[in-house]
Amino acid sequence: MEIPFTLRQLQYFQAAASSGSLSSAADLMGVTPTALSLALEEFEKRLGLSLLIRRKGRGIILTSDGHRILEKSKHLLSDAVQLMDEASDSRREVSGVLRVGVFTTLAPFFSPPILKDFAAKYPGIDVRVVEGSAQMLHDQLISGQLDLAVQYGFQVSENLFFTPLFEFRPYLLVPAEHRVAALREVSLKQVADDPVIGLNIQPTLQNTRHIYEQVGISPTIIHNTSSFEVARCLVGNDLGVTVLFQRAATTSTYDGTSVVALRLTDSIRPSTLGVVQAMSATETERVRVMVDFVDDLLNTSEIFQPL
Repeated sequence: MEIPFTLRQLQYFQAAASSGSLSSAADLMGVTPTALSLALEEFEKRLGLSLLIRRKGRGIILTSDGHRILEKSKHLLSDAVQLMDEASDSRREVSGVLRVGVFTTLAPFFSPPILKDFAAKYPGIDVRVVEGSAQMLHDQLISGQLDLAVQYGFQVSENLFFTPLFEFRPYLLVPAEHRVAALREVSLKQVADDPVIGLNIQPTLQNTRHIYEQVGISPTIIHNTSSFEVARCLVGNDLGVTVLFQRAATTSTYDGTSVVALRLTDSIRPSTLGVVQAMSATETERVRVMVDFVDDLLNTSEIFQPL
């Protein structure tokens, strides 16, 4: 029987139950309240149960199912801790091959720190990074060619287990000389007639259309590219605007043009980023430290902070 949740989620659930609030539990676990809340929602979804009642300004309380699962989880985590203690020798120096997939548009932001900083922190791990589309990552996770992957949470297969870590809100990228470039924030309705540059990497293109639809606009996509940087170059050359989630550390493009990132005021659902594993995969210590590394990177790097 496949286990549809992780020990990390059990730890988050116990922290929330014992502290009585999501913010206190997040502090206890060293994560953001958003990341903890997303993980708990996924935990409830996987169990098919409502475990917590969230009361605005008054913390949380457990449901009857929540009390029952809490008692069971205490024994389970206790056994897990004992198992980890017994494996302390191998845990002191994590080693072995770790195969990490990264969604194409995320690769410029994750591949370098994984191959440089993570590798320096865990020299015993032979980390190998593969970049690709969501479908390619799915296939390689299912076939066992990858241990985990970093990608967005939309359209994750039921055959995969998604651990949410961070929420991204989309922003609008416009040429430096665009009529709204001097503004800090805009609505998509202000650029409703502007042509759109699309990122033709599924499900990114579909998600872009969905973002416009949430505002009641049908985008006029004049060009699709599979390259994040080509999209920025096309915008810089005043060929259109685009909606993105990742944000480059510079306003300059490859060809020397300039672009401006603007906060969107529209009520648009954020996209969740996290790590994905096959349902049948074992959460090894190598995987655990990689998840911790990605989580820390998302919450400390300036390029992932909101505009």
